[in-house]
Amino acid sequence: MKLATFKSGGQEKIGIVHTGDTLLFDLAAAANRGGSANPAFASMLALIDAGDAALEQAAKVFDQHGKDESLSIETGTAEILAPIPEPRQMRDGMSFPLH
Repeated sequence: MKLATFKSGGQEKIGIVHTGDTLLFDLAAAANRGGSANPAFASMLALIDAGDAALEQAAKVFDQHGKDESLSIETGTAEILAPIPEPRQMRDGMSFPLH
């Protein structure tokens, strides 16, 4: 499963990249539509923090709603962001000149 962080409609979202990397499936919208909203789908960090159970839930949501075209957008129409746009910490390699 290939995941991405993207911006669509002015909102940052996470989704599953599918159909030969041409579509982005909105995980949060699909979970909300299915009545099983999941806070793990709010951001990539939330998904990572939620662990394997959240990844399994993401796969399940995609299996249930992946064919619903209204939940996917074309990758060309979305702004693809860094997978983790705001990491918890960053390291500066210049702090360790011998490495």
